[in-house]
Amino acid sequence: MSGIGQLELRTPNRGIMLVVGAWFMLLGFGMAAVIVFTEAPSLVALFPSCFGLVGLCLLLSRRGVVVDRSTATVTTWWGVLVAFGKKSHPLDPSHHVTLAREMRGGHKSRQEVFPISLAGTAGAKPLEVLTPTSYTVARNLAEQLANHLEVALHDSSAGAVVIREAGTLDQPLRQRLLADAGPRQFPSAETPPRLLVSQRAEQTICVLPAGGFQPMHLPVMLGLGSFMIFPLVFIFMGKWPWPIAAAALAFCTIPLVVLLPGLLRATIGRDTLSFSPDGVALKAWGSPRAAKSIDATALEELIIIPPSKTTELTWMGRCGRLVARSDALSLEIGRGLSEEELGWLEGAICHALTAEPFGYRGKPDRSD
Repeated sequence: MSGIGQLELRTPNRGIMLVVGAWFMLLGFGMAAVIVFTEAPSLVALFPSCFGLVGLCLLLSRRGVVVDRSTATVTTWWGVLVAFGKKSHPLDPSHHVTLAREMRGGHKSRQEVFPISLAGTAGAKPLEVLTPTSYTVARNLAEQLANHLEVALHDSSAGAVVIREAGTLDQPLRQRLLADAGPRQFPSAETPPRLLVSQRAEQTICVLPAGGFQPMHLPVMLGLGSFMIFPLVFIFMGKWPWPIAAAALAFCTIPLVVLLPGLLRATIGRDTLSFSPDGVALKAWGSPRAAKSIDATALEELIIIPPSKTTELTWMGRCGRLVARSDALSLEIGRGLSEEELGWLEGAICHALTAEPFGYRGKPDRSD
């Protein structure tokens, strides 16, 4: 429990630890049950039961942090049913909260994590306090920590550092834009020719261009083709009985089923972006699901991530994108667009959110 001047945050285990814990528990207790019910000596069941108990402890384990402003200390802990393994650290007045995105683990067990840290003066090692595996959980915990300490949140989980002061963490983007410079003007540049823009009442619909064929797609296509050709040759030559041939063909089509949708979306897919005074929505090409949307009252960030050598490698290569984020959702818009096109989209969305009376009025008439 958090007392006066205290804030306690905790996260359960997720990801690899959850899988390992469940596997140990089911395997250990399952083997113990089999040994007992087969009337084998009961002492033999103790060994697999130990594995089951280890798995149960992994499932119930927790990590947490207690921030005490009255004593200027940060205490990290971990435990199962009660907290132990406590370690206290001094709280530096220059500390600010950071939220990052990393891939951790071994070669075969890598998982995405969102470490939350307290960083102080330049050169000092940040103090990592929590490591959630969910962006939504990490974002909420980081905001709680920053609000409690009344310090800024430096969020780099989208690929670019966004600094938010403690008093603005819960403010929607529209409110901050209006407080900063008032209603935003529509982009003065002409609409990029690759963007198919149409208007429907107060809603703007923009069909984003396909990424097209990239050099990195060639080895993927060659690999898929070579993986499929060998079983087909043996099938047509009649070398295999039909059950073995069918099983081999089904096995070899797994990479095709897994990789082909991403390849098609990257080369010919055209996502549909729509925005209005009510918010932003993105419909992915080829997806049977409904468009993902963020309401204008929940939209907190709109960030341009320019392409660089450190940008995440995707089906479209290392490309830039426009990221719209709320506490619960993150939309990645326009992978493969140029910085000019991304800037035009950002300006048009900001105009739609802030144009009085918070309505989109389209591109102004410049005939005069």
